[in-house]
Amino acid sequence: MEEKYSIELLAERLDSIEKLLKMLVVNSLADDLNDISNGEPCDNKCELSSELKKFLKDHNLIAVDTRLQNGFTLVYIETEEFVKYRIKDYQTLNCKIKDTFYGTIPVFKFTFLNTRRRKRFMEEDISFCIHEKEIHICARKA
Repeated sequence: MEEKYSIELLAERLDSIEKLLKMLVVNSLADDLNDISNGEPCDNKCELSSELKKFLKDHNLIAVDTRLQNGFTLVYIETEEFVKYRIKDYQTLNCKIKDTFYGTIPVFKFTFLNTRRRKRFMEEDISFCIHEKEIHICARKA
């Protein structure tokens, strides 16, 4: 009888520990997301390779930020003001960067993105960032 009571207490204790660990993980992720959304400087910045810098310049793109996250290099990219890209162009650039520069994920940065274009970016697995609103990262192979 006492052994059964001990096992129940042990199981209850393990459940409590599991819940606590889940809360710790969620808090840690929330802090990381908060740092990103506040635009605070993080210590996980990294340098771009000269080949990637040249590629971006050749395509009238500007790398505004780089971050190392979960083994991937996130490159936040803006287009130059005079250049207008279509969804097909973003798809092509996304594929070229992912294929040529292993472990690099281009994140196209916008101040505004209409709902139709936002939906297409998500359908095509193109990572994007809307200034102070939303970040959508897709790490799958394009």
